[in-house]
This record gives sequence, C-alpha cells and structure tokens, in this order.
Amino acid sequence: MVLGAPPFVYQWQVVDDFGQGNQSTFWTTGSTTHDDWCFFKLSTTGTHWRKWVRFRVTDATGAVSNVAETSRPCWSPN
Repeated sequence: MVLGAPPFVYQWQVVDDFGQGNQSTFWTTGSTTHDDWCFFKLSTTGTHWRKWVRFRVTDATGAVSNVAETSRPCWSPN
C-alpha cells in the first residue's frame, strides 16, 4: 500500500498469548520507535509466553499500511 497524504499516524500493538491470544483490535498511537521489555530464560518454574509487537502507519485519507510484526519468547516468575 502506498501512503501519501500527511499527516501520518504511527501505531503500535503489543499482545501476548494470554487471554485473547495474539489477536487484538486495539492500536496505540506513538512514534516510529517503540521500547518494550521481555525477559527469557530456560526454566522449569515460572511461565513461558510469547509477545507480539506490531507496527502500522495510517495517513490522512484513512489508508492503512501493511502490518510489520515480530515476536519473541518471554519468561516471568510465578
């Protein structure tokens, strides 16, 4: 998709595989960068889970770019 009508809106979505799984309709408006934590360790205790981070851009006409996505394994203590 070609976006061309400024202003552009940068949107982020961070979801995990708890609850509703890796799907969400909620997008947070932000900037072109995003910082988020995720700690991973091999352990027989705690909880292992996966986090997805998605990015998209919209323009003034409402056109929406393709979604860029990455995921990573995470761990948290119980």
